[in-house]
Amino acid sequence: MALEIVFWVAAGLIVFAHLGYPLLLRGLVAAFGEDERVPPLDGEPPMVSLIVAAYDEEGVIERKVANARALDYPGNRLEVIVASDGSSDRTADLARSADADLVLELPR
Repeated sequence: MALEIVFWVAAGLIVFAHLGYPLLLRGLVAAFGEDERVPPLDGEPPMVSLIVAAYDEEGVIERKVANARALDYPGNRLEVIVASDGSSDRTADLARSADADLVLELPR
């Protein structure tokens, strides 16, 4: 009997997660309206920081920073941060030379 109760509770939670929760949110928006505090995205896109965690990535860090710079997002609104987690190679130096906005070198 206890196993059957656990099964039905688990099945009910799965159904709620996929159907009940979205319906609940739709009902709340219909009842209370949308939040006017969220500004529309009419103008300039927001500032975005892309953080790359790296450890001994000497062979690929330049391509990774170049790939981040090539994203379809305005370059003046994108900040690329490389966090080198105690790397023993030239990861931090290569990230700087690849035009990362900020390179953090964490100690070993």
